[in-house]
Amino acid sequence: MRILIFIALLLTVFVSNKTFAQEAEESKLHLVQKIQIGQMGKSDEAERFQMLLAEQLEKKGFTVVTDANKADAVLTGVLSLRVYDDTSIARVTVQLKTPDGKRIWGGDFQPKRTLKRVDDTVKFRAENIAGRLRKDCNKSAKNAGIKVDK
Repeated sequence: MRILIFIALLLTVFVSNKTFAQEAEESKLHLVQKIQIGQMGKSDEAERFQMLLAEQLEKKGFTVVTDANKADAVLTGVLSLRVYDDTSIARVTVQLKTPDGKRIWGGDFQPKRTLKRVDDTVKFRAENIAGRLRKDCNKSAKNAGIKVDK
């Protein structure tokens, strides 16, 4: 039994995808207000996604800037779009990095099984990312003892 507990603890340590350094950087997420949107792929849909993401980030209270030198962080990623006869599915993987290249946030935003039909999956992914980033920034602020208006 002790061996099983020891193995479980070891697995917990090794399987964890966050290092202490990442957690320290993520704790500063609430300081990010100005975001530059970097490369999201090379397709026409990737360019459209960048525009939709900028719009959604601004709706969530962020300022989108075009100059990385004026940004608190740079958001980059890859858009993957699969088109079928009657639908399309968008998947986006993003990373938010400080100007010196340290990753402070990110995620893989992909479809989940749902009964809800989405007409524009690319726009839906932009909404998902902006909403999640705002939620995580608010959580970071709360953890730092800063009051957040909802």
